[in-house]
Amino acid sequence: MRYLILFFSLVLADVGTKFLAVVYAPQGEFLRLVYNNNAAMGIEIGFPYWKEVSLVLLPVIWFLAKQIKNTNLRYISLSFMLSGALVNSVERLVSNQGVVDFWNLSGLVGLPSYYCNFADIYQWVGYGILMVAVYKQDEKAPKTQKI
Repeated sequence: MRYLILFFSLVLADVGTKFLAVVYAPQGEFLRLVYNNNAAMGIEIGFPYWKEVSLVLLPVIWFLAKQIKNTNLRYISLSFMLSGALVNSVERLVSNQGVVDFWNLSGLVGLPSYYCNFADIYQWVGYGILMVAVYKQDEKAPKTQKI
């Protein structure tokens, strides 16, 4: 139940901040309203079926998550990843303008144009938790000797 609360809290925070971004339409250097019709983080992909290919990644993520023995980390990482993916995916389906992005993180990540929203951050946090959990689990696994 607590993971559902986390999931819906993340969804509400993302939707709420996007609503505020649209209402107040900031145009500053750090906060600026933009609509993203491209892939995640505004990356332009010349491949026309990137949305379909990204669906292939879902089973891979699920497989990795199922490998984590620590169910707390598994469900926390899935809550972050799925809440971010769900909100942005629904927004892509219902909005002709694209996904609302409002944070300009170009200077932080060294990319020329990097606008994002909470959902993007959630996905990165979820991937990070997933990778750390898988790595830590492999570290604790008994080592087999090669002959």
